[in-house]
Amino acid sequence: MSARKKKKRFGKKLAVAAVIIAVLAVLVGSKLSGGNKVQPVKTVKPRIGAVVERLTETGNIELLRSVEVKSKIAGTIQSILVKEGDEVRQGQVLCVVDPDPTQTLLLFQKRSAVDRAKIELDQARKELDRKRELAKTALVSTKELEDALNSHRIIQNTYSLSLLELEIMEREIETTGTGTEERIVSSKVRAPISGVITQRYVEEGVLVTSGISSFNAGKDLFQIGDPSAQIIRANISEVDIGKVKVGIPVRITLDAYPDTSFAGWIRHISPVGKLQEGRNVVAFNTEVEISDKDPRLKPGMSCDVDVILAEEDSVLYLPLEAVYRKQDGSQEERTATTRHLVYTQAIKDSTANVKKGFFSRFSKKADPLDDFFEKEIEVGLRNDSRIEVMADFDTTTVLVLDAEKMFKDKEAKKNGKKGKNAEAAAPGK
Repeated sequence: MSARKKKKRFGKKLAVAAVIIAVLAVLVGSKLSGGNKVQPVKTVKPRIGAVVERLTETGNIELLRSVEVKSKIAGTIQSILVKEGDEVRQGQVLCVVDPDPTQTLLLFQKRSAVDRAKIELDQARKELDRKRELAKTALVSTKELEDALNSHRIIQNTYSLSLLELEIMEREIETTGTGTEERIVSSKVRAPISGVITQRYVEEGVLVTSGISSFNAGKDLFQIGDPSAQIIRANISEVDIGKVKVGIPVRITLDAYPDTSFAGWIRHISPVGKLQEGRNVVAFNTEVEISDKDPRLKPGMSCDVDVILAEEDSVLYLPLEAVYRKQDGSQEERTATTRHLVYTQAIKDSTANVKKGFFSRFSKKADPLDDFFEKEIEVGLRNDSRIEVMADFDTTTVLVLDAEKMFKDKEAKKNGKKGKNAEAAAPGK
C-alpha cells in the first residue's frame, strides 16, 4: 500500500475519533452541568415567638351617643348660628325660627287645654273626697270608690301632660303683647346635649314642621354627637360569633394610618342575627368600644377590627403551609378525623458509604423525598400565617416547607412503585 493511501486512511480514522470524542464531551458536559439534577426540596426550621389567633372583620366608626334636634314649632328658619364641626353646650341656641301664624293659635289651644284639664282635675278631686267620706258610713260601694279613684288618676295624668307640652312650647318661643293680643314672634332652637354638630340638615329660609306635632315627627334640623365615646359597628358571621365574647380585646387599624393600631374591646353583641343584603350569610351586629382616645379617629371612617381570640407568647411555631391537615373518615358518616402531619429531615450518617471518584458524578442521584419522613404532631393556636406546634422539635430541626406537596409527591411515588410491581408480576412478563 502506498504511503499516500495509508495517510488518507489514517485521516479518516482520526476524523471518526474526533467525532466520538466530541459526542463524549457533550455527554460529560451535560452530566456535569446538571443533566441528572434533582429538584431540591424547600425547607424551613421552627421558630420561637408569639402566635395570635384572631378574627378580622371590617366596620365603621360611629359616635356612641347622638341626638337629632327638631323645632318645637312650625315655621321658617330665620337664622342659623352654628355649622358642622362646632362644639356646643347644652342649652345653647342653634337657630331661630320665624313661626307660622297658626302657631299662635296652637299656643292658645295648649293653654286652654291646661285650663280645662285643671278644672276637670279639681272636680275629680272633690268627687273622690266625697266618695271617701260616704265610704266611711257604707253609703257607697267599694266599686264606686275605686271608679272615682281611677277617674282622678286619669285626669291627673291628662293635666300633667298638657302642662308639660305648654311648658316645652313656651320655653322655646318669644312672644309680644298680652291676653288676646299676644303673638309669637320667634322661636329659638336650643341644643339638648353638649357635643359636636355632626350634621346640619337645613338652610336659612327652609320651612320646618313641629317636632311635637301629633301628626308627624317633625323635620330634623341638626345632629349632635358626643365625641367622648366612639364605637365601631361590625357584622360578625354566625360561623364565628360563637368564638366572640363581650369584653375580649380587639386591635383596630385604619387605611389612613396603616402603621398604627388602636386598642378597643367588645362592648355589645346583638342577641339576634340578621341576613346581610347581597350575601346569603346571617351576621350579628357587634359594637366595639375604642379605648384609645385619639383625635385622628373620626366618625364615618372604615377600619379593620382584629378580634383577639387567643394569644400565646414564646412558643414554637411553623409557617402554616409546613403542617399538612389530613382529613380521614367521612363527614356524612360522622367518622371524620383530622391529623396534622409534618415531614422532617433524617439525620445523615457521615460514615455511610459514599461513592468517590470521577465517575460517581454520573451515577443516579438519590431522590430527595427519601431524606424526609412523615411525623404526626399536635398543634395549638393558629392564624393566617403561623401555627403553634407541640412536638419534640427545636430551632435546628429541618422540615419541609410545603407539607401538602410533600404528602402528594410521596403518595404519587408510592402508587408508581405499586404500578410497576403489578406490571412485573403480570402473566407473560
